[in-house]
Amino acid sequence: MLHFQHRKRTLGWNKCFSLAGLQKVLVLSLVAGNLMMCCDVMPFEVEHDSFHILCTSNKKVRRWGSYKIRCDDLKRIAERCTDNVKVSLLPWHRVLETFNSSKASASNRPFNATISIKRGLMPDKKLGRVFIDIVDEYKLQSKDLSPEVEVIVQNERHGRDKFADRKYHVVEHWFNSFPKDMFSGSDYPDFPLPSVDKVSNLRMATVWDAGNQSCPVLYNTSIAVEYSCINKPYAISKWYETYFQSKGSEISYLRSLLEDSSQGPGRLYFELFWKFDVLVIPAKVSNSQKIVYGNVQRAVSQMRSGVPVLLEIAGPVLEDFMDIYNYTCVFSNGRGDNIRRNYWTFDEATAAMRSMVLRETCRDEGLRIAKYYSPKNIVRRELRILGYRGSYQC
Repeated sequence: MLHFQHRKRTLGWNKCFSLAGLQKVLVLSLVAGNLMMCCDVMPFEVEHDSFHILCTSNKKVRRWGSYKIRCDDLKRIAERCTDNVKVSLLPWHRVLETFNSSKASASNRPFNATISIKRGLMPDKKLGRVFIDIVDEYKLQSKDLSPEVEVIVQNERHGRDKFADRKYHVVEHWFNSFPKDMFSGSDYPDFPLPSVDKVSNLRMATVWDAGNQSCPVLYNTSIAVEYSCINKPYAISKWYETYFQSKGSEISYLRSLLEDSSQGPGRLYFELFWKFDVLVIPAKVSNSQKIVYGNVQRAVSQMRSGVPVLLEIAGPVLEDFMDIYNYTCVFSNGRGDNIRRNYWTFDEATAAMRSMVLRETCRDEGLRIAKYYSPKNIVRRELRILGYRGSYQC
């Protein structure tokens, strides 16, 4: 299956698309006989009483997890929680095909709003209001975008520092768990929460994909704690059996979860989290832009599991998080710029986490924080930003 991309103009690394330019490429491609239409996406029909959103990007980005979360999940939630929002997930050449078809001839603006993930595009009246969702493309600057394009960032600091000269909006990264939980519509988990118990030996773990970055080091060896640093690729299906019983019913149960579309890999992560008393979330300080303009998605996703989280504070984005939530279970080892508060060291925080009362406190705080980052609550806010003013039933 072949796809094409048209580079209207190159601004540094950024690619911007225009419908007029893409139409020229479409004609040339048809003449050359080398264009095959994407058969896995159904064409849309314009519904005049609906609020129609296009969520798109180029071929490369549409394969990434950020596109699947910011577009696929948006569609699933928005269409479930409203009666008249329609989200189309279309590659560019399919958009053009529909614009040029008789089905679209009755309307010169089939979309109310268009979101492009990580890549700029040129405004067109048929796209409605045009937004670029920056996600983690921190090199992108306002000068790289058409003046009419509105920007979506994941925190206020990113918008204020880099896009203050244009209209920007904050749409946070919602927590990532598993489908049955994420799309349940419940503010709090409907699965049984793990118990918080008094323990003689505290079991802590960091579960992340951090490349060459190391986990925090515990220097006080007298603390009765077992700390596991699980630095593995995101695809848990390739390695989860290492951390569970290799024989018996446990692996069979986990395999059944993996094959269940309502559970899937996200549920396997939760099953792994539930093996520990505390989850340690180090800051990814190897990426200097991430600790300034990134998100707290790893933290809130693990908070959603119901396991108490011990969070490292390093850099402005996490300091901003503390300004809002004043979360109790935090530490700092002096990585990044921590200038607003005094924090426990990792050793001090680990010793404190032996307290069952403290762990219960942080479990409850984490679940309340995760509620704000729930998919249904963030999608509600995003739809308002895009211009939807209808009812929302979630």
